[in-house]
Amino acid sequence: MSKLLQEITCQIHGISQPAMIDWLSIIAPIALTIVAIVISIRVSIKQNKLALFDRRLKNYIIIESLISLYKKNKLHYKKNDEVRMAVDYDFHQLTNNSYLEKIGPAIKETLEDPHHKNFLRKLEELQTVSTEAKFIYYGKTADLISEFVLSYKDLLFKMYQHQISFENCRFDNFSNLVSMEILIENMNECGVVEALNKSIDNLNNVYDKLEKYKVEEKIAHLLKL
Repeated sequence: MSKLLQEITCQIHGISQPAMIDWLSIIAPIALTIVAIVISIRVSIKQNKLALFDRRLKNYIIIESLISLYKKNKLHYKKNDEVRMAVDYDFHQLTNNSYLEKIGPAIKETLEDPHHKNFLRKLEELQTVSTEAKFIYYGKTADLISEFVLSYKDLLFKMYQHQISFENCRFDNFSNLVSMEILIENMNECGVVEALNKSIDNLNNVYDKLEKYKVEEKIAHLLKL
């Protein structure tokens, strides 16, 4: 009986050892592949988080600079028949930071290159900042940030249009300066005064929403996560 058991054991060892080797040769590559996939996913998630943080930080720096600038130089709505005589000064105040400083001269030399092209490029850039905000923030925060940047961009454009009309309307056909009454009448006929006032009113409303909803704090909180 003892001899029989020894023979059976030898047969089992003879069969199971190669089988185990074959089984490991199949499982090992699969396990290594799974581990590699898991590591790759984790690395990818970390890289995506870093990329999102990067985009949020760049966007936040621009947003914060615009909010801060408008907080210091908030414009007020005027009656539709009032022409803003110092719109160029207001424009300079709203472009007086490192992000917008290059378009400041555009208000004094409207339609003149390179200032005109720089101004249009910056408007396109603000449009991009507004669009990007909808993808890197969430919910009401994203909507308000996007709306504020668009409103800021629109106000700068309306001020630019107002200045162009002002320069064109203050002279008659013989290049003589017109009276204040005629200037106001001409400007109102163009519709630029009303358009500017509506733009100011709109930006003020959006700014008030930002303050009420504490958007700056919410963005700063996201950057800390």
